[in-house]
Amino acid sequence: MRPLGALVVGLSGQEVERVAALLGEAALHAGQEVRVATDRPVAHLGASVRCQVRIAPGELASPFIPEGGADLLLGLERLEALRWVHEVLPGGLVAVSDRLVPTPRMRLGLEAPPADLLDRLRARVARTVEVAAEAEARALGRPGCAGGVLLGLAAPLLPIAEVAWDEALRGAFSGEELAAWRQALARGRALFGRLPDALRRPPEPRAA
Repeated sequence: MRPLGALVVGLSGQEVERVAALLGEAALHAGQEVRVATDRPVAHLGASVRCQVRIAPGELASPFIPEGGADLLLGLERLEALRWVHEVLPGGLVAVSDRLVPTPRMRLGLEAPPADLLDRLRARVARTVEVAAEAEARALGRPGCAGGVLLGLAAPLLPIAEVAWDEALRGAFSGEELAAWRQALARGRALFGRLPDALRRPPEPRAA
């Protein structure tokens, strides 16, 4: 069976790489083979960041997801999700935060934010769900763990047991931060449980 591919996208300062690393570590603790590749920005706040995470029960030769072959997209920012949604399989899943960071042209009043952004995402990948991830994280007192809410929402679809997620969290955090990320994942799982059945269907395994 072919590997499962996940994209984690957002802007620098949004913990994109940390979210991808947690996903990879959890998969390793679950006995999966993992490869992670990151497109790093040119060191300035607000630059685009994309991480590719590939997961398989056997050997992986490359960290790169084939073009248009991602099963899952976790978008920490709406415009970045739209930028990369073409890389997701039509039957995949997109989980996107409702945060939108205006572009320079938007800040100058030269263009308006796309009012139909969610429709455009769903036109490409019907199984798209938007989450108030940052609001959920702020409610936990840790705005920086918004990515944990998205991870929690995606977790039931992945070949990773809950104990493996907790091992990954304990390896990355401690004290109050660990508690907050645990709560963030739990909140994401609760949101997943409220989704329609069509959105809770796991990616279908296919031959490599």
